[in-house]
Amino acid sequence: MIVALRQFLGSLAAARPDSATVNELISDLQQWKPRLDAFAVGEPDQVYARRADLVGRGQATWPAITFTHVDDELVEGYVCFDRYFLGRNGVVHGGAITMIFDEATGYLANSGNRTMGRTVNLNTNFRAPAPIEVDLQLTVRFLREEGRKRFLHVALHHGETLCAEADALMITLLPGQK
Repeated sequence: MIVALRQFLGSLAAARPDSATVNELISDLQQWKPRLDAFAVGEPDQVYARRADLVGRGQATWPAITFTHVDDELVEGYVCFDRYFLGRNGVVHGGAITMIFDEATGYLANSGNRTMGRTVNLNTNFRAPAPIEVDLQLTVRFLREEGRKRFLHVALHHGETLCAEADALMITLLPGQK
């Protein structure tokens, strides 16, 4: 379902439907809302964005990240941004890149036996345009830990070209914090 929704959003972003099609789509979507509302659960029990076994953790409004290597110090993989994430002129919107950086650094910072943490700072530098609809290489490195602070670095490449990179600071939550 999430994959189909992700594909739908990409097609929606690329489409310019006529008024009749827009009205039909609105009607269809409005019919689905109450049907889905009948299955509402609390946040801890929801599937959306909580399935580590699914690409993108089952989150349709993120581009699908596929991790090819994961250990306590390094995560590698790739991401493909479709038209839903278009900034302009065939390149990815910078906010979408930052969103992926936050997700990927959080994934590594909270992996293994580490206590849950939250992003405190994500300093992103855009180096070159990142094209849509191609696989881009994603690399996240756990640099060090100082008390409750965790320092990470993430980079996004198109072939040999560095498109963007960021330094992340995560902080470990105190007991009782969420």
